Parts: sequence; structure tokens; C-alpha cells
Amino acid sequence: MIDEFLSTMSEDDLKMQDCYGRTVLHHAAMSTENTKIAQSLIRKNRELLTIPENRGDIPLNVASWVGHKDMTHYLYNMTSPEFLLSLENERQAALFLGDCIRNKWFGKSEIYRCCFGSALSSSRVSIC
Repeated sequence: MIDEFLSTMSEDDLKMQDCYGRTVLHHAAMSTENTKIAQSLIRKNRELLTIPENRGDIPLNVASWVGHKDMTHYLYNMTSPEFLLSLENERQAALFLGDCIRNKWFGKSEIYRCCFGSALSSSRVSIC
């Protein structure tokens, strides 16, 4: 059903932002654990992953902040490591890491690998 609806929309339609700067992917990330909706949106327009809202949060930050573990895991795996590790996006990466710690999704070894190992390795840290 979502794919039928999305077929009537352009990629630019999906990038529309509300008065808070949130896209439809931000809203999906904060309101549901249903990753199928996010999958359909991202399949239609991958740019949605990296569009910040007015405070600078990307959909990954929104999902981790509200505690949606499955959605966070999916969005983390879909967001490029290069984006999260770039200097201009360090705020998003720091907020994400802080939310994962607050939600107790990481142990000490995962935090160490995430903070210090990512510069040395291209492997992703599992949050599940």
C-alpha cells in the first residue's frame, strides 16, 4: 500500500519539510518501529537519510532519541559511514552515540570500537 502511494509522488515531494524541517522519513522514524515504511521511502529517495531538520537532526537521530531500536538499527545501516564520520556531521554522530548509550544498546567494547575502531576499520558496530 505504501509503495502504491509513493508511486504517485516524486523524489522531490518526499523531500518536503514541515515547519520543523522534518521530512516524511523523520516522522516515520519517530512514530513507528515499522522499518518497511522507511525501506520504501529510502528506496524512492536515499537523500532522505541525510536531510537535517531545523535543529540539525537526521532521521537516525530522531529514531535513536525516541528509543526505536529496530528503526535506529535499520537507519544506521542505511546511512553511509562516510556521512556519519565526516567533520561537518560530527554532531549527528555524537548524538547518535549518546542515545545508544542512554538506551543501553551498547556495551563498553562496542563503545570503544565505535569511538576508536571506526577510524581504523570500515566495519560497522552492531547495535542489536
